[in-house]
Formats: sequence, C-alpha cells, structure tokens
Amino acid sequence: MRGNPSKLIPAKKGEIRNPAGRPKKLINQVLFDMQAEGFTRLSKDHVAQAYEFLVTANYDRLKEVSEDKSLPIFLNVIAKAIMGKKGFEAIETILDRLYGKAISQVQVEITTKQVFKFGDTEIEFN
Repeated sequence: MRGNPSKLIPAKKGEIRNPAGRPKKLINQVLFDMQAEGFTRLSKDHVAQAYEFLVTANYDRLKEVSEDKSLPIFLNVIAKAIMGKKGFEAIETILDRLYGKAISQVQVEITTKQVFKFGDTEIEFN
C-alpha cells in the first residue's frame, strides 16, 4: 500500500472517488509499445517455417524450445503440444494447416433395379 495508512479517509456513502476509473489502454497503444520494444509481426511464411522446424525436430530440441523463455510463446506452446499426450493430434493439425487435409477417396457403386408389379407378381429388371 502506498502512502501513510493513517491519513486514509474512507469514502462517504454514495461518494465516487474516481468516476472515470483507471484509464484504459487501447489495443493500438499496446501494439505500438510492443513494436517499439522490438516485437515484429508473424508472417505466414514464418509460421510455416516454424511448424516445419518443430515437426522435424528431435525430442531434446523440442524440450529446449519449450523451456526457452527468450523464444516467442508461439514456439513454446507448439513444442509443448507436440511433446504432450496428444502429440500426434498436434502434428496432424500442423500438417493439415501446412499442406491441407489429406484427400480421401471413396469408391461408390450404385445399382438400380426396376421392379414392376402386376397384381401379386413382381418382375425385376437390372
């Protein structure tokens, strides 16, 4: 707590001490500040290269990437996901995003029959 607690005066009933509240920081200001600190935008090519690197990295390298706090959180999270219990699903999702979902081919055979009824008699034609 800042200041001297003995000098604090409680607010009277219904009194508003800070009607505007704490000033909100606009997203533009946050982005401007981050850019000034050296953060850069992630391009699609950078994302693709990161995915390709992480998918082909060995376990020890993934562990290093997941624990290196100097790297972007994007890399830490992806590396942890690949090493986690659902690693196969993470890799599958990454590959789907990089190359698109695999095309599955289905062979369908349609046969039609024509059935004519004449009273109690049925005649089938193929």
